[in-house]
Amino acid sequence: MMCRQERFPTDRPAGKDQIDLHNIRKKEHEKLEKYEGLKEEIERMWGMKATVVPVVIGTLGAVTPNLSRWPQQIPGTTSEISVQKSAVLGTAKILRRTLRLPGLW
Repeated sequence: MMCRQERFPTDRPAGKDQIDLHNIRKKEHEKLEKYEGLKEEIERMWGMKATVVPVVIGTLGAVTPNLSRWPQQIPGTTSEISVQKSAVLGTAKILRRTLRLPGLW
């Protein structure tokens, strides 16, 4: 018996996921560095401990594996799904406005 797996045009190469993850982690690191000065300023001015919580989500909902631990540091209830949904809906809104597609969503 012989099995053959066919590739469809919509399949992504295996390395693409690695690149996406690398880009998301890079962005996460950039956010941490970018807001480090603000964090130190808040700690100095207010005399309390501050934490930078980078939430990086791609336009189509791609997330970092660390997403489950970051929102836990934010007071209140924030689920991963709601954060991803907000990102995707925001992208859809931009597309609707740009392409002028009334009433599709």
